[in-house]
Amino acid sequence: MHTGPFLWVRAQLASLPPPKRVVEIGALNINGSVRPLFPGAAYTAVDIVPGPGVDVVCNGAEYTPEIAPDCVVCCEVFEHTPQVADIVLNAFAMLDRGGVFMATCATDPRAPHSAADGGPVRADEYYANVPPELLVDAVRAAGFDRVAVNTRVQGDLYLIAYKPAATAESISPTTGGLMPPFDITEWLKPPVMILPEGYSNCPDCGRLMKTEHLPDPPEYCPAAIQKARAEAESAAAAGAEPAPGAASE
Repeated sequence: MHTGPFLWVRAQLASLPPPKRVVEIGALNINGSVRPLFPGAAYTAVDIVPGPGVDVVCNGAEYTPEIAPDCVVCCEVFEHTPQVADIVLNAFAMLDRGGVFMATCATDPRAPHSAADGGPVRADEYYANVPPELLVDAVRAAGFDRVAVNTRVQGDLYLIAYKPAATAESISPTTGGLMPPFDITEWLKPPVMILPEGYSNCPDCGRLMKTEHLPDPPEYCPAAIQKARAEAESAAAAGAEPAPGAASE
């Protein structure tokens, strides 16, 4: 996975009690894993293929743990499978009551990429960026509540949701206090996203980057580079025009 999802998961965990039992769906380590973010937890890494970082080879839509986890995490998987709703439903089913579900995936305008190596999508490989509405519908249908979803302009989709701790009211895993039942109007409010320490969102493209880089964004930000190039071309074009009143040959 790239840096953004890793940092987002780390930031969400900073506001939660340390999970004791974790299941990761789609855990094959291609270019990084969130596993180090859960020290001390009983961690089970599930993937449909064997490989680095995988404990159990199984379809994430079908895996059933012996003991219910209090956290299920699924990073950069949903764009590579047509079984988004099935995986979400199974995550809800396996979670202990009050458990947390965290997911990251690609949405538009992220470029297509292979699940095997991050390169071009292969001829026989499924790929489709995930619309936020599709993931929200799947989460709601599964039964999750207290959901926050957000996107980044580079094509990152982040979601955190909780399995109700009781039928009529949920118990906050952070404070232990009673919370009201899920209200549909909450979906219309922008979620409060916790940024990792030392990181900020670029004002030009919205991507997550080190705060120390923000004073000089053109060096790091594609949107700022494009903006600076356009301004330079515009200035050059304006400089090439004859001054008003200048004699013409």
